[in-house]
Amino acid sequence: MTLPQLQYRYNQPFYKLSTALTSAKRSGTAFAAPTCLPRPPLLAGDVSRLNPVKSYLDTQGLVASSVRALTAPLRSPGFATRDMEEDIDDWQDLSVEDGDAMRWIQWFASLEGHEFLLEVDEAYIRDQFNLCGLKSMKNYDSAMDMILGFAPSEEVFMDTSFLDLYRSATDLYGMIHARFITSPMGLQMMKEKYQQGVFGHCPRVRCQRQNVLPVGFSDTLHNHRIKKYCPRCQEAYIFKYGEAHADIDGAFIGRSFPHIFLLTFPSLIPEDPPMPYTPRIFGFKVHNINSLIQIKLENGEFGRLPLANGKSHDVNNMEDESET
Repeated sequence: MTLPQLQYRYNQPFYKLSTALTSAKRSGTAFAAPTCLPRPPLLAGDVSRLNPVKSYLDTQGLVASSVRALTAPLRSPGFATRDMEEDIDDWQDLSVEDGDAMRWIQWFASLEGHEFLLEVDEAYIRDQFNLCGLKSMKNYDSAMDMILGFAPSEEVFMDTSFLDLYRSATDLYGMIHARFITSPMGLQMMKEKYQQGVFGHCPRVRCQRQNVLPVGFSDTLHNHRIKKYCPRCQEAYIFKYGEAHADIDGAFIGRSFPHIFLLTFPSLIPEDPPMPYTPRIFGFKVHNINSLIQIKLENGEFGRLPLANGKSHDVNNMEDESET
């Protein structure tokens, strides 16, 4: 599979600009740009300002530096350095034809080990309301340009400055992803993965291969790796060492997702309680030794009211029937 190159967020006019500049450089001809650019009379930071910018770019030849000057108010100050922006210009000069390009989001979600991750809708990312509190992240503006651009090529991964920006982009995308999967669209997409068993099964034998959901132990980056949560026994488990999904940051999913998911789709909550394991010696039950699942069942912690004798659903009979 051919991996396309990095482009700007608003790729069409910038791509045409890059192609014209590259042709001018190769042919040795002069490429003049206007020294003064008109600014649309809208508030700085308003994304709608880019519509007249696109129209202007379609009719005028502008160099990338002039474009940056025009769109500067849209960027958060102090995060992306000028050298980084120049690097993005260099990576953009390697752009491929639009027909062969893969979007960065599609490429990132298709990487091995990222099967748990969704392709976040670009309209969701462009909505500033969904990005509240994220603009303080490192290299926010340049990382956003990368996320909303095209996939990188293999060559650019040799560039250390690109790798630093790539890490910032993956962190930013992960935080956006954690919010997206709790939206109506994201929940529906995660439901399809859950029903297909993409997230795997509960490692507890008595849960009978119950489908699990991904969960994070922290909403902060770089604290915990992703875990799996079983809706039947209501316990979280680590992934086996070496599993491709084991290295996903738990903040990419967040602590709230599985519980919001089950509240949204109550029909997916397992109806049968988990079967407890009862310790035995030569066939006789060991006195006064109960598993954690059995204790939870007796206390009605799986949403089932305990009976008068303090037990729920006759736990012992459940155990006996499961062994016949």
